[in-house]
Amino acid sequence: MKAPSFFVDSETEDNLMLQYRTRRRGFHYYVQGQVKEIAKLLFINAGEVTNKLDCSLKKQEIVFDTAVFHFELQFANVGYTAHLKAAESRKEASMPIRAGIFFEMFPFCLLYEKDMIVKNMGSALRFCIPQMIGQKLGNFWELMKPLVDFKYEVIETRMNSMFELATQEEIDKLRSASAAGEGTSEKSSEELELDDLEDIDKTLHIKGQ
Repeated sequence: MKAPSFFVDSETEDNLMLQYRTRRRGFHYYVQGQVKEIAKLLFINAGEVTNKLDCSLKKQEIVFDTAVFHFELQFANVGYTAHLKAAESRKEASMPIRAGIFFEMFPFCLLYEKDMIVKNMGSALRFCIPQMIGQKLGNFWELMKPLVDFKYEVIETRMNSMFELATQEEIDKLRSASAAGEGTSEKSSEELELDDLEDIDKTLHIKGQ
């Protein structure tokens, strides 16, 4: 069973379009009510006691085995206004950074192009799966969350969503394949320990945006 996915399609100062995707049917009214109740708590905690949220279902559709519901949330979106101001100030204060530093700061990051070919990756992934450079992302990874197609044009429309990827093979097998390509076949102590753990998921999972 896979957990449902939520996306913010668009956002303004007084509006937010929320997309709810699930493989379980009949829960959209429950989700609609939960969104309203969560909003009440968030407004109270933020000191916005006069702010109210109206959540209405605008569209529903079935995409393969997934039900997709589009909700319109109307409220005073104070957080979005503050975000715009902060983003503008960051542009003025931002400074260029070398790519090498970026890949060291984010050791599990992935850089790929529109054809999904991996061009570069963080230091930890270069150590674990160096053979991935120049290969298609889908040859090594499976998209676990959200429930969307693993395509560049789809990912590009979900830049505000959290993505979870998992290797298609166990990480020790990928490391062994890399070592074989480099002419070494001895297992590390970490890999020997993994061999003794038969009942755990040995695939590598990464999350990010």
